[in-house]
Amino acid sequence: MDVHVATWQASYEVDTDWVLGHLGSVLAPDALQDERAGGNAHALRAALDEHRADVMHEGVTTTAVVARRRP
Repeated sequence: MDVHVATWQASYEVDTDWVLGHLGSVLAPDALQDERAGGNAHALRAALDEHRADVMHEGVTTTAVVARRRP
């Protein structure tokens, strides 16, 4: 087999809403609910907003492995 591995990286600027949205998509449904309901969204938003002057980035590394059978 011929095998080729390609890796590339990217960085994207994100904001507090983006972080909360992505966390909400992978956590239990009630994990980020309002604190009154036992969630942590308010506390997490406050912690992230403390760094509002700082630019937040999501670093993404993608790797593709392509294998091809030789004729």
